[in-house]
Amino acid sequence: IPGLAIDAQLEPAGSAVDFDVRASTAESRLAVRAKGSHDLLTASGDTSLELETLRFEPGGLQPAHLLPTLAEWIQSASGKLDAKGSAAWQGERITGALELGLDGWNVESPLARFEGVSAVVNTDGLWPASVPPGQELWMERVDFGLELNNGLVRYGLQPDGSLDIERAQWDFAGGRI
Repeated sequence: IPGLAIDAQLEPAGSAVDFDVRASTAESRLAVRAKGSHDLLTASGDTSLELETLRFEPGGLQPAHLLPTLAEWIQSASGKLDAKGSAAWQGERITGALELGLDGWNVESPLARFEGVSAVVNTDGLWPASVPPGQELWMERVDFGLELNNGLVRYGLQPDGSLDIERAQWDFAGGRI
């Protein structure tokens, strides 16, 4: 991959190899660290994973820089994204989980403007990714021609990609939707 830098430390430990690897793209826009161990005899191991905090801002890093397919959906974004997780493997079987943190996101899309979006998203699998029920996303404001405030969405994501919304509520006109 052009512009990809990899720094790695490998240390033999009996039949295992301990590793500490950091991979980053040009200008360190995206940097991931994996630290763990792999046993060569049993083809098993585990690792912790950490995405260095990404800070999105108008005129700077945007989601479409990392995932070009988002360009048509997100015109401008600001906020922080953190991710950490773990993975373990035995032969071809891989298990793991991730925690994604969104903090202070403001997003402009062709359909709406979202302000003050925050969430902590916990997956209970790596691939296909699934998100157990009870996850919460908060937002201070959403405006799609109708302004809604103090939003809360409680949801889960199935391995087949279907989204289960358990609850969605916003303050509106002195009441609640």
